[in-house]
Amino acid sequence: MILAYMDKAPGKYIVEATEKEHKKLLVENVLDFESSEEVVVASPHKSKEGKAAITVHYPGNPTRADYGGKEMTLNVSNPFLSYRLYVETIEALEEDGIEIEITYEADHHGPTIEKPIVFYELGSNEEQWNNRAYCSLMGKVLDKALESNETPSSIFLAVGGNHYANKFNKLTRKKGFAYTHILAKYSLDELTREVFGQALQRSLAVAEAVLIDKKGTTKEQKEKIKSWCDDLNISAELI
Repeated sequence: MILAYMDKAPGKYIVEATEKEHKKLLVENVLDFESSEEVVVASPHKSKEGKAAITVHYPGNPTRADYGGKEMTLNVSNPFLSYRLYVETIEALEEDGIEIEITYEADHHGPTIEKPIVFYELGSNEEQWNNRAYCSLMGKVLDKALESNETPSSIFLAVGGNHYANKFNKLTRKKGFAYTHILAKYSLDELTREVFGQALQRSLAVAEAVLIDKKGTTKEQKEKIKSWCDDLNISAELI
């Protein structure tokens, strides 16, 4: 396992806050590097709203590659690690009495590499990136998550909803679900069957079923996904 980061806030502060002996990779551009091992990237998250948030997501491009990586190519996911980062963050926030949102994001941006990769991000502006309390907490979470054996109750492919996967966040909190990939509504019209297949195949875990956000998809999108699920002999569940 390699912990990758850029030599600036918040990545360097998050990595400095870790206490375990991790392999570390300093990169100038986290959208363009190669690794022979599984990678966790401590990175800044950016949003127009500037809302304070800690996010967990897989890089990858279900459609176009507007921000690095290969178009129509998903990375190999580790649902166990992304789940541990998520739930360990919730526990750490409660223990430390810190208030900041923790959320999944749908698959997006580069890099595209051959080994499993997950981004653990702090957002969404300079004020949050330089907040040492947030960075220290995330460093502590990384230490715990990388050594934890905690497993999710079930693992699914998540389809639909907004970029921040509101429905799927709730299911992780309430039922302990984890996800092979998260494909947001905005990607579904251009999504191909080949990339949908990647979302089931390119993971360290096998999805038990495909969960479709019934309010976060159009009728046409639902029919498209259900048809592919039938072809691939995997169940589709509206939630």
